[in-house]
Amino acid sequence: MKRILFLVLIFLTVNIVLSQEVSKSEQPKSAGSAKQESTKKEVGISFIKAEWKDVLARATNEKKYIFIDAYTVWCNPCKWMDGNVYNTKKAEDYFGERFISLKMDMEKDEGLLFKDKYKVEAYPTYLFFDSTGKIIHRFQGPLEVDDFLKEVANTFLPDKAFYELKRKYEKGAKDEKTLYEYIFASFKAQGEVNADLLEDYFDTQEDYLSKKNWKILDDFVNDIKSKPFRYLTANREKFFPVYGKDIIEKKIYLTKMSYYAKGEDWKNYAIVAVAYAEKYSMNDWKDLDAIAWRLSEKVKDPKVLAKAETLVKRSIQLEPNFLNHETYAQVLFKMGKYKESHLVTMNSIRMAKEAGESYDNSISLLNFIIQKLLIQIENKKSK
Repeated sequence: MKRILFLVLIFLTVNIVLSQEVSKSEQPKSAGSAKQESTKKEVGISFIKAEWKDVLARATNEKKYIFIDAYTVWCNPCKWMDGNVYNTKKAEDYFGERFISLKMDMEKDEGLLFKDKYKVEAYPTYLFFDSTGKIIHRFQGPLEVDDFLKEVANTFLPDKAFYELKRKYEKGAKDEKTLYEYIFASFKAQGEVNADLLEDYFDTQEDYLSKKNWKILDDFVNDIKSKPFRYLTANREKFFPVYGKDIIEKKIYLTKMSYYAKGEDWKNYAIVAVAYAEKYSMNDWKDLDAIAWRLSEKVKDPKVLAKAETLVKRSIQLEPNFLNHETYAQVLFKMGKYKESHLVTMNSIRMAKEAGESYDNSISLLNFIIQKLLIQIENKKSK
């Protein structure tokens, strides 16, 4: 009888939560927000609507470069650029004198071709061409207007423009200045730096400990098999007096974690992540929560899950909130502790509601918990 009452209670809680979600989704949207989105700005970059061949003809005729704002309709940073950068007088003046500008949705029409040809994978991405259609420069991500215009200006500087540097490198340029500039241009353009490029750069260096070289090591070296990373790990004690032991050790740990996660080597990831958390994150609830969540998603080893439970319980002790309760519930679920997971999940939902946050993950987990509990009861009945 107790089992039946327990399951009835669970079904009731799910129905109550889901009914609240449905009632929320049925509420009409504010008419004001739609009106604001459709309002045109009088000041700002003048984007034209035209096919690429017509854009090229106009750029040739007006002797201007071409700017493409590569965006998607669902991209919030793209919308932020519309409302905070493109609509400024500074942007209008700079682009009006130098560029033919157009917006291109990367998910339809010519945008699909440009997305494939130029490997656009992040939004917004900014593409810059000369008047003949030769691509010169690119970068990505939202920036304040002054920083944005500063980066746009690199289009006209062959020693700063991404594609100009790429062409030099591919033709064999291996001088320190070209390699240095290409590293930073690559990151701005693609969000990552090729390991071979980094090795080529450090082959030109004798002093790895300099501030500029440490910045490159810290920001861009993410391959644990690369020569620069192997140098760092083998000579870490040389870096300690200059940058601090903890900073160097954290860099090594985090690089290994990132490398193993990217390669989906979750066994080694777990070893490094737990060691890192126990050494550096025991007073950081966010770090502990993030690591425990990743372990609960990717690892099945009971010993590792027990470590994840310890980490997330410490996170809750530091700062109880719906996020780490959600993580705790998932860890318990993966450990087969379904009743405990149910209680923590309901706590997470309550806390998320109080904070005005989404609890979709907890609803999904709740359904899985019910399924597991039903299976357990059926198995006991059949014995």
